[in-house]
Amino acid sequence: MGGCLVVRGEQKEPLQEVPADKKKKIKPIKLLLLGTGESGKSTLFNRFLMDHGDGMSDEDRIDYAQPIFQLVIRSMQLLIQASVRMNDDYDSKITPEISAAVKLIMSLRPDHREPLTTDMADAITLLWNDSLIQAAFQYRSAVPELPDTCPYFFEHVNKLTASQFIPSPTDVLRCRCRTTGIHAQHLESTRAGDNTSFEIVDVGGQRAERRKWKNVFDQVNLILFVVSVAEFDQVCFEDVDTNRLEESLTMFEKTTNSGFFQDTPILLIFNKTDVLREKLKSSYRNKFQFRDYDGPVDDELQIRQFLDKSFVESDRTTKPLKTVFICAIDESLDLSVVVELVLDLLDEGKEKLKQKALQNSKPAA
Repeated sequence: MGGCLVVRGEQKEPLQEVPADKKKKIKPIKLLLLGTGESGKSTLFNRFLMDHGDGMSDEDRIDYAQPIFQLVIRSMQLLIQASVRMNDDYDSKITPEISAAVKLIMSLRPDHREPLTTDMADAITLLWNDSLIQAAFQYRSAVPELPDTCPYFFEHVNKLTASQFIPSPTDVLRCRCRTTGIHAQHLESTRAGDNTSFEIVDVGGQRAERRKWKNVFDQVNLILFVVSVAEFDQVCFEDVDTNRLEESLTMFEKTTNSGFFQDTPILLIFNKTDVLREKLKSSYRNKFQFRDYDGPVDDELQIRQFLDKSFVESDRTTKPLKTVFICAIDESLDLSVVVELVLDLLDEGKEKLKQKALQNSKPAA
């Protein structure tokens, strides 16, 4: 996969390791990851963990094995069900081999958590190459539960038959697990001789989890708000009447204008540019429609510019705000660029607070 980073501003020197004897002296800066469900913020959290944090051991990655098995089986079951709905007389349109594969996969528990057998893997491969299943995937906007990363696992399904399967870092980044609770990770950077220690906090983006957001609002220095740009044609998992991109914009507007964050800098991260590009190129897909957009429905650049403008204009504060477009699962993405944007925003935030304090200290005329 090619590079998917588009950023306002210039790239600066990369993130560096801080000497161990200096780490304890650095006061952590609290970064809060927010966004709706399926935006990819937990994937970004894992990227920070892998690239600039403590990393992931084999034991850490083993925890993702069962969710991956479940993702593969449940995703194919959803595609089979969608294919049946889309095709009258479905049984008459499939071969005996496809029929046998359907029966095998549909006989499994949706929460299947064991390594796949060879027969299961062969059935997944056969079904994924079937034209009716492919068509169902292209029209997946009607299947809100379907993860956008399932093709990756279908294409690498044979490795899931290993009795001691240990997910690779690439597997972990493509695994979709709904975040529950609160998770924190530390990383550090060096720029121009200054050491900076960060604490990144990730909380669940599903509606039921958002009630917990206020528990981590205290002493937040900067918000990383993640938006999936590819969800213009999908509805929320919890509410089939609400568009996911609309939900993201609504949540961003509430967050940025909240009394909690009037002066808190925000880095607005538009994620899943790879999925957006794939959708715009597909002949199956609905073309881009969102609010009052009237530009070319397949022009990625104009769509990005429209989304950037729509979100930024919803901010009614004077806080520092920057935007960046990324593909979080792209392993060529250099996260030090994101870190540099964070550092720039923090500097701008400090300067704005100084100016505000000076203005407040002036005697009334």
